[in-house]
Amino acid sequence: MRAAQAGRLRVEKPSRLVAAIGHPVEAAPYLQEFGQTGEEKGVLPKEDDRLALLWLWNALVVFVALFFLSRAPFQSALVAVFVWVSCALGYGVRWLLRGGLTLAALALAVFAGWLPPEKWGSSFRDLWALLN
Repeated sequence: MRAAQAGRLRVEKPSRLVAAIGHPVEAAPYLQEFGQTGEEKGVLPKEDDRLALLWLWNALVVFVALFFLSRAPFQSALVAVFVWVSCALGYGVRWLLRGGLTLAALALAVFAGWLPPEKWGSSFRDLWALLN
């Protein structure tokens, strides 16, 4: 079975990457660029390598977001290493990926000026009152 002949990469069973991020990864655009599946040339990384890169990327996102929000490099690095090791051990991968995205969104909101740090206390109290 060649993916270039089919035009799409077919997955026989759900992979760990699909389970981690919740949707299949389309590889067809990258495969068409090289004209073949790429597995013969070693162009596409293996599934374990993709997972390791995903976890490393999430740890980097967490580090940058926390560093931007707190300006504490040691604490940010400590939390990022904890996230990376927890993902590598398989503890709460989905929650850690979602948390990394949430931290990045919060950092972008602060950077854009939509949620200045001076108003965090009142915003969290309003959110708490809304939830209760």
